[in-house]
Amino acid sequence: MVYTGHNESVRTKIDNFTRDVKEITDKLNTKVNAGNQDNINFLKNELSKMNEKSMLRNDFIPIYPTIIDDLLDDENLKNELIKIYFEFKLCQSIVKKDFIRDSLSDKQLNFLNHSDRVLDLLINEILQHSNPNQKGLQMLQNIKNQIDRMRSALSKSAYKPSYGRIVVDNWLFDETLREELSLLEYEYMKL
Repeated sequence: MVYTGHNESVRTKIDNFTRDVKEITDKLNTKVNAGNQDNINFLKNELSKMNEKSMLRNDFIPIYPTIIDDLLDDENLKNELIKIYFEFKLCQSIVKKDFIRDSLSDKQLNFLNHSDRVLDLLINEILQHSNPNQKGLQMLQNIKNQIDRMRSALSKSAYKPSYGRIVVDNWLFDETLREELSLLEYEYMKL
């Protein structure tokens, strides 16, 4: 069975990620001065590793997001780098799952495709909240982690998400994202 739509989607995501890494590397090159040369080189090295196709297949985890506040002063650049990190993790999870795509059911494939779209919405919402101490940001990151686990398990018996009640009772964010998260959980519970 060949899923050309899925394959094109994966290639597009990886191509977009590669393009975004090149753009941010170019921006980093313009930020170099005597005071931050080591930080910029460190970031460029991390980005270079992330851009290697082989890194998408293994468990490489870039460490720059944990120390980014110490590396840069430019808030826009920080946000772009965090977005790149999330794109990388998304591509990484897609590539890891890709090798078993042929053995997945149509429901599982539909769930994975839907979760790609929901993760895009969720990451955009996360990027709009730059204060890491903000309770809402922690909630969004928790939901993202649950979706990642759902994508790995692909079975309600292997992992049962708990974000549904939060989305229904305490939602403070975009209504479209709320609806998509609820629908995604419903879809997952039918796997």
